[in-house]
Amino acid sequence: MSAIDNSRTGAAYRYCAEYLSWIAAKRRIHIDILSDLANDPEYTGEKGLRDTADAVRAIRSRGIELFALSINPKIDHSVLESIYGAGHFQIVSDIKHLGENVVSIYKTIVFS
Repeated sequence: MSAIDNSRTGAAYRYCAEYLSWIAAKRRIHIDILSDLANDPEYTGEKGLRDTADAVRAIRSRGIELFALSINPKIDHSVLESIYGAGHFQIVSDIKHLGENVVSIYKTIVFS
């Protein structure tokens, strides 16, 4: 598995929020597996990170639970915390354990 090109995380979150808002469910859970944040030539740095954080707040304001799972062990922990909040993200240190991490996160969300 590899990335196709760039990402605009905030735009993707807003699209998912719109789509998931139409689904009738007791709980709506969005687990995002990401390799990087705001990685597009015109969407990097503070601008992209601020847009992503705004989109995270918007998706949560619609009652959707969002959790980020980074497959990049070198990603900046403090940036993830500022965007997703403590306890709403996890960094996978070894991609071989991705499946286990997804199950663990799902259990944490569902049984909390």
